[in-house]
Amino acid sequence: MVNNSSSLSEKNENQLVVSHLYLVKFVVSRMTMNLPPGVTKDDLHAIGSMGLIDAAKKFDVSKGVQFKTYSVPRIRGAILDELRRYTLGGQTLCRKARQIEQATKAIEIRKDGGAASDDEVADELGITKEKLNKMMTEVSRSFLISLDEPTYSDNSTTSFSDTIEDQKLLTPDMFMENKERKRLLQQVIQELPDQEKRVLVLYYFEEMTLREIGLILSVSESRVSQIHTKAILRLRSRLKQLNYQ
Repeated sequence: MVNNSSSLSEKNENQLVVSHLYLVKFVVSRMTMNLPPGVTKDDLHAIGSMGLIDAAKKFDVSKGVQFKTYSVPRIRGAILDELRRYTLGGQTLCRKARQIEQATKAIEIRKDGGAASDDEVADELGITKEKLNKMMTEVSRSFLISLDEPTYSDNSTTSFSDTIEDQKLLTPDMFMENKERKRLLQQVIQELPDQEKRVLVLYYFEEMTLREIGLILSVSESRVSQIHTKAILRLRSRLKQLNYQ
């Protein structure tokens, strides 16, 4: 390894990994809700650990960013990339997600921004509400609908959840851009139906599991997963209407 003022020695990299292994456990605890067949929690820990090691190798101390802030999205990304390899019917699930999102968007435009109900989305798609709920469950299990998905172009790694985290940014322009993203995201979240807003707040801000949220809302874990998926699809739809993407 070639050392300079901003790189870490191999010893320091190892120490960084060891002292932050708890982040892998944290990320995995937030992602085990919809494991595809053949994938275990131990598999996710192993994959996440590789993401942590890669983050330590690439971490630049001169950037003024905390390692925790830098590494968590990379641990999560490594796990998501691997899970996508195991997920069956990925293209079909993406298509279903787009159909729900487009139907939601069309309804809310007609309602001047009013929230689209499940019944309205089902009618828009020409299916029953039970079929819509089944689609929601299938999509939520794909790991394709998440605040961790990139929000802009294919060349960007920025995600909705990145705007939630407290990040140290490098320039005034970057600071202002991130501040505007956070403001806009929080504004749109506030406009969501109460149940969807509550699920997002409990999941992303209070860092509760779906099971814990289900106990609070007195609904099943699978129902919380459906609500989470609806909320993310609705967020995407509204942010696109605001030319956020």
